Amino acid sequence: MPTDEDYYSGFRMSPITDPKELAAVDALRARLAMVPEAIAAWRRVAKVHPKSGSQIALDNAASGWRQVSHGLTHQLNHAADTLNALTVLIPPTGPLTLPYVAHYSVARSALEAASLALWILAPDDPRVRMERHIRNAWREVSADAE
Repeated sequence: MPTDEDYYSGFRMSPITDPKELAAVDALRARLAMVPEAIAAWRRVAKVHPKSGSQIALDNAASGWRQVSHGLTHQLNHAADTLNALTVLIPPTGPLTLPYVAHYSVARSALEAASLALWILAPDDPRVRMERHIRNAWREVSADAE
């Protein structure tokens, strides 16, 4: 019979054997298999500068030196990098031993970064986009100051 010490001294890795959990792993691996193609698409898109007169070009002009597109590029690079790291933590084939909790943090980081970019871009109203961009910049500066 396991003792309290067995449960509370460090962390353990347990093999995944339950059929439902194995099916979930297969689904996760299938989605992660899409990451390289998504990153390749992002690399192509990231090289394109906003077209003159487009909404993002107008947002950039209004935002001065801290351009909206630069903030969005940073967030999407963050999302791509963390998704790429997740494909390393969860290999595409073979037996799977997940990190104890690290993969949750990496996945969450990717989701948060991509969601932030979408949140800034979503409104049709340029004033709302600018407000969100400035709120995010303020949050970043405040976090750095702490």
